[in-house]
This record gives sequence, C-alpha cells and structure tokens, in this order.
Amino acid sequence: KCGKIRGSGNPAVGFTIPKMWKMLEAKCDFLNRSKLVKEFNEKNFAKKRGIAMIPIRYGVNVWKKTALVSIFKDGTVIVKHGAMQMGQGCNIKIAQCVADVLGSLLEESFPLDRIDFAAFDSHTLSSQTFTGGSTGTEGAAVAAMKACRELVESFKPIRDALKKKASEEASEGKNSTEVTWAAVCAAAEQASLPMSALGHHGGEKSKDKLAYNCYGVGCSEVELDVLPGEV
Repeated sequence: KCGKIRGSGNPAVGFTIPKMWKMLEAKCDFLNRSKLVKEFNEKNFAKKRGIAMIPIRYGVNVWKKTALVSIFKDGTVIVKHGAMQMGQGCNIKIAQCVADVLGSLLEESFPLDRIDFAAFDSHTLSSQTFTGGSTGTEGAAVAAMKACRELVESFKPIRDALKKKASEEASEGKNSTEVTWAAVCAAAEQASLPMSALGHHGGEKSKDKLAYNCYGVGCSEVELDVLPGEV
C-alpha cells in the first residue's frame, strides 16, 4: 500500500502507519486512558495530565560506501569496508550479505566463520561517508555484495571445470574429487585469477540510489505539577 507524504506529493511506499496506529491504539488502551486523563484533570487543580499519539516518518538516503573483498586460496574471506563497527552489529550484517552471495556459487550455505574483517581506518578506502542511521551498514553491505558478485562470476568457469572433472571421474568409476569452496579458491589461485574485488555503492546521487521511509507511531502520557513545573 502507498500513502502520500504531505506537502511533497511523493508516494510513501510501504506505508504502514495506519496499521501500526490501530495496533498501538489497542495495545496502549488509548481511548480508555484518554477518559481517565480527562477525569483526573477534572478532579485535580495543581496536577494535570495529557496523553497523545503521534505518527512518525523518517526519510533515509543510503550514502556512498566502498568495500574490498579478498579471497585466499584456503577459502578464507577478508572484507575491508568503510562503515564503522561501534556496537550496532554492522560486521555481522555485512558478513551475512557476503555469505549469501558467495554461497550462490555452489548453491550452499556459506559459513560465517570463514569471513573476517580488516581493521577500520580512513586511509585505505577513499571517499567514504559517515556511519549513522543504519545507512553505513547498508551502503557497505551493498558495496561488499557487488564485489562478491564480481568474484563469483570470475570463479564460475573454475567451478564448472571442477564439476566436469568430478563427473568424468565418477563415470570412470574413480573416486571423484569433491567440489568445495576451498577447492574452487585453490584452483582460482592456481589459475592466477583476481582474488580481490572492489565494490562501490554510489549513494543518493548515483543510479544505484537507495532511499526509503521509516514509519513509526508513539504514545506519551505526561503529568505536570503546575506549581513547581515538575513533569
């Protein structure tokens, strides 16, 4: 469903405020509490109460980010990105995105413990932007995924060759070589393929712009002592 952002005319895609409004109204017992607030105010002179529900819309633009993904011949993956890990969990989220793309090569689950992160700095990857409002994580994740897709495309001929060899060995009654991620990486290294790739998310001024709205609703009940002004 879509609504309209007042004053802008832009469509509010995924507009969930009406649904959340009804949910919160029921959860916080707003109508009954409003009656109780009115009764309280009629009985009290020095103390007054107020209750209100409000909707919230926060527009998000994901700013530019770059990520360098390096794969080693033993299958280890090192990611260097431009977002700051400061307790919000950006590294685990980026690792999940990296695992999803790399796992597509062999159509299998990619273990997260195979992915590590280089220490953050501001001089290896140039032209980075701030980390905040979730956009640092999202921009770096997109950049890392782009780098991983490039590497996956490069590794596909190696994968196909290993699968063909394994099939031929099986048809000849031999013990076929298992086609694993580590085997593909070792073969790619031996074939002198690029083992690193740089991905870039261009941000709000680029063709791959990422922008969306965050919606929320809130309820506050306040009691004011009108004499000292204590809330």
